[in-house]
Amino acid sequence: MKAWLITWEWANDATTVADRVVGVLNPNWGGEKVADIVEFLYSNTNASVEQLASYAKKRSNNPYQATKEGRRIFCGHNPELYARVVSDLKIDITDDGREIISWKEPPVYKLVNGEKVIEKEPLPDEFTRRIIGPVSHKVIWDRINSKFINGWGPGEIPGEYD
Repeated sequence: MKAWLITWEWANDATTVADRVVGVLNPNWGGEKVADIVEFLYSNTNASVEQLASYAKKRSNNPYQATKEGRRIFCGHNPELYARVVSDLKIDITDDGREIISWKEPPVYKLVNGEKVIEKEPLPDEFTRRIIGPVSHKVIWDRINSKFINGWGPGEIPGEYD
């Protein structure tokens, strides 16, 4: 399946989010529409209601506007939201109800002597959701103690209600 896939991307553990996958959208939607959705998702996760109202009144008030690079859309800063059209999107459900989401990243092209050439082949990627239910934007790094929140470290299993 082809789809716009929106994920959180981060540079280090201190900005890790519980769910990497944020959304899946129709692959036929245009970049402007998807950029608006990505921008809203980022703002809705990081802004107060007063700030959201300010952004709604005047888009330029939003310090984190989506940027487009071809069919790739970015918004925010560590973690940032990243939207792109992926291929071979699959969701497998484990026996305990968790989801394994897998996909192929789009190829990266460059111009060589005026011709479009593939610089990077499509790469497979995957994410296993460690929680069951709706997507979570929960930050799982304890900044005060400089460690993962209990149950969220590598190899740990989050509690039933985390």
